[in-house]
Amino acid sequence: MEMRVAWVVALLAWAGAALAVEAVRQIGVYVQPFYEAARTPSGKPQVSVGKQYNDPLSSNRREDILAARDLIVAKPGVVTPMTMMVLAIRLYDMGLRHEAVFWFYAAKERYVVMTEVLDVKTQALAQADDAVRSFATVAGPVINGYAFCDLAKQKEQHAKAIEWWKPIPTR
Repeated sequence: MEMRVAWVVALLAWAGAALAVEAVRQIGVYVQPFYEAARTPSGKPQVSVGKQYNDPLSSNRREDILAARDLIVAKPGVVTPMTMMVLAIRLYDMGLRHEAVFWFYAAKERYVVMTEVLDVKTQALAQADDAVRSFATVAGPVINGYAFCDLAKQKEQHAKAIEWWKPIPTR
């Protein structure tokens, strides 16, 4: 009888381990022409969100990603939601998950404002509209999956993101 119990316990432990999901360390997102994740952990992603942001956001150095964040903070009125989405993804890739959540929500809030004041279905904005929706669809489950592990922090980051863009002039 003890052997049977030990066998069942071992089987259940193995099944539990087999079902365990490893944490996502890199968000494998492809939203052309703005972002293409690196194909390997040591590779560099391809970034095309703005000349001053492309090099630092495509770097594998945490300091460069934080420098890109600082550029965005310095001139937030001219930053697109696509740039903020890429920043969120790269922060996540660097292990800066709480900051990634903030910037993901900041990008979504910027997008919401954009859709309220502009016709995003025009030919000039259709690509941006499609890109932000694609970023939210493919990166959202990973970033929100992390964010919703701590509801208090998730609410805090979302509230900070809403407050962050309010005083930003649009020109």
